[in-house]
Amino acid sequence: MTPRSVVAVCAVPVVAFVAAVPLAVRASGFDDFGNHPVIVLPMAAATITLLLAAALLPGRTHRGTRTCLGWTGTALFVYLTLTAALAWYGGERGARDKLTELLVAAQGVAWAPPITLLTLTFLVALSDLGVNGRAIRRLGRGIVAYSVIVLPFALLTTPPPPDSPYAQLPPVWDAPVLAAVASLLFVPWMLAIFLGPAVAWRALPEAPAEVRGRVLAVALAAMTPPVTIVFCLAATLLAYVAGVLSVEVGAGSLSVAYHLPFVLAGPAVVYALRGPGDTLSARHVTSALTVTVGTPLLIVAVTLAWLLAAQAGAGGAALVVLGTLAFGAVFGVARRRLIRGLLLRVDPVRARAVARLAASDGAASPALELERFVRAVLTEEPETTVSVRLPRGEWVYADSSAAPPPDEPTTPTVHVEPTSADAATALHEARGLVDRAVLELTVRDQEASLRAAAARTQGAAATERKRLERDLHDGVQGRLLALALDLRVAQRTLPGGEAHLVIADAVDALSKAIDELRALSQGTGSDLLSRRGLRAALTEFTGQMPLPVNLVQAPYRLVPAAESVIYLAVCEAVTNAVKHARATRVDIDITTEDDVALVTVSDDGVGGADLRAGTGLQGLSERVAAAGGRLVVSDRTPHGTLLEVTVPCGS
Repeated sequence: MTPRSVVAVCAVPVVAFVAAVPLAVRASGFDDFGNHPVIVLPMAAATITLLLAAALLPGRTHRGTRTCLGWTGTALFVYLTLTAALAWYGGERGARDKLTELLVAAQGVAWAPPITLLTLTFLVALSDLGVNGRAIRRLGRGIVAYSVIVLPFALLTTPPPPDSPYAQLPPVWDAPVLAAVASLLFVPWMLAIFLGPAVAWRALPEAPAEVRGRVLAVALAAMTPPVTIVFCLAATLLAYVAGVLSVEVGAGSLSVAYHLPFVLAGPAVVYALRGPGDTLSARHVTSALTVTVGTPLLIVAVTLAWLLAAQAGAGGAALVVLGTLAFGAVFGVARRRLIRGLLLRVDPVRARAVARLAASDGAASPALELERFVRAVLTEEPETTVSVRLPRGEWVYADSSAAPPPDEPTTPTVHVEPTSADAATALHEARGLVDRAVLELTVRDQEASLRAAAARTQGAAATERKRLERDLHDGVQGRLLALALDLRVAQRTLPGGEAHLVIADAVDALSKAIDELRALSQGTGSDLLSRRGLRAALTEFTGQMPLPVNLVQAPYRLVPAAESVIYLAVCEAVTNAVKHARATRVDIDITTEDDVALVTVSDDGVGGADLRAGTGLQGLSERVAAAGGRLVVSDRTPHGTLLEVTVPCGS
C-alpha cells in the first residue's frame, strides 16, 4: 500500500470516533438535530468515501484531481468535527458564550467549502483528461477566490437556524446590512457552482474520442452539486418557510440530498480517470443519469407522495406507493428520450450517424451503403475501406473481394481502415445496416461457393465423359465394330436364308449397342429415352434382360435431367443384379410427388451391395448428388438388395 492509502485507511477510525461524539451527546438527552444520525452518519460515510477515492488515484497522472478529492474529504471532515465540537461544547457542557456563537456560525456555513471543492474537483478532472485545460483552470481559480471572499461574510453574519437550541444566540457580527450583503454575495456563488456541469457538457463534443466516455462520466457527476443546491433550497422553503414539511423531515431530506453528491463523486471520478471503458455508450449514460438525476428526483417524488398521504389520512400508504410508481413510469419514458438527446448532443459522430441513416433510402447494396456510411460519418476520405468477417471466418471487402484479416478489428464483424476511435460508435449506431451488409456478403460468398462447386462438378463430369468415350472408342466400341464387320462378311459368304436373317438381326443389335455406348459415354442416355421418354426406354431395356424384370410403374416423361439420372440408376441396379447378385427377379417402381421422383429397384439376390466397394455405385451416387438427389443402397429381408433414388423432377 502507498503512504496515502495507509493514511486514508487510518482515517476511517478517526472519522468514526468523531462521528460518535454527537451521537453520544444525543443519546445523553440533548436533541439538536445536528447530532441526529440522519445527518451524522451520511456525513461520515461521504468523508470516508472521498478519502478512499483520493487514495485510489495515481499521483503522477492525476495529481490535481487526487488533491482536490482529498481536500474535499478534509473539508467535509472539518464540517463533521464542527458538528461534534458544537454538540460537545454547546450540548454536553451547556455553554452559551462567544465560542458557542462562533461554533454555531461555523457549522452554519461549513457546508459551502465542500461543495466548492467538489465542483473544483470535477473541473480539475476535466483538465486532467485534456479537455480545455486553461479555461477550466481559470474558472476553478475564480470560484475558489470568490468563495474566499463570500464565506467570511457568511461566517460572521449567519444567524442560528430557527427551532434549534441556539435560536436565541445572535450572529457573531450582528449587522443586518452585512447579513444582506452576504445573502446577495451567495447568489453569484451558487451560479458559479452551476458553471461546473455547464463547462463539462460544453466541452464534451470537442473532447477526443478516446476520452469522451470518461468526460461524460465527469459531466454527469458534476450535475450533482447544482441538483443538491436546488433540492436543499426546496426542502428549506418547504420546512422553514411554507411549513409544509416538519422541521425534522425537512432537515433529514436536506441532509440526504446534501451528502449524496459526495458519496457518488469519489467513485464517479475514479471510474472516469481509471475505469476500463472509453466508449460513450447508452448503457453508461443510463446508469449515471439514473443515479445522479433520478435519485434526487425520486426523493422529491416520495416526499410529495408522503405529504399527500399525510393530508389524506386513511389510505395514505397506497398514495405513497402509487405516487412512487407513477414517478418511475414518467421518469422511465423521459429518461430514454433524454439519454438519446444527450448522446446526439454531445457526440458529433453519433449525431452524423443518425442523420446519415435517416437520409438513406435503402435502395443501394447494404455492403456498399455501409462503406459510404463510414466514409461520410468518420473521414470523408475515399480511400477508407470497410471489411466484413464472414461466418466461415474469412474477411472480405464491400465488393466481395478477399481482405486481409485485421490484427485488431474495429468490431467482431466489421473493420474500418484506417482505424478511427469513433468507428465503433458509428458502427454501433448502424448495427442494423451492419447486419444487412454481413448477410448480403455471406449470401454472395455462398453463391460464389456454389457456382465454383457446380463448375468443378461439371468439369469433372465432362472430363470423365471424355475419358469414358475415349476408352469405349478405343476398346469395346472397336471390338463391336470389328464383330459387326465379321458378321457382314459371314452374311455374304455363308449360304442359306435363315443364316442370313440371323446374322442381319445380330448386325442390327450390334449397331444399336454401339449407339447406346456412344450415348452413354456422352451422358445423354439412350436414343429411345430422348425420343419417347423414360417408360419406353426402360421397357426396351428390361425386355432384353435374361431374367424377369417387372416394371411396376413409371411416368411416361420427366424433365430430361431427371430422366437421364433415373435411367442410368435403373440400368446400373439391374446390371448389378444380373451380374453379381444371382437374382431371379427384379422389380422397378418409379413414382413422383411434389416435384420429386422416388425410384426403387429391388431384387431377390444374395445382397451385400456397398456404395464404398466398387466404382459403379460410387460414380452413380456422385451423379445423383450432382443432380440434387440422394441414393441409398440397403439389404432386403430375408435376402436381396434394395436401391432407392430420390431426384428432383420439377420443371
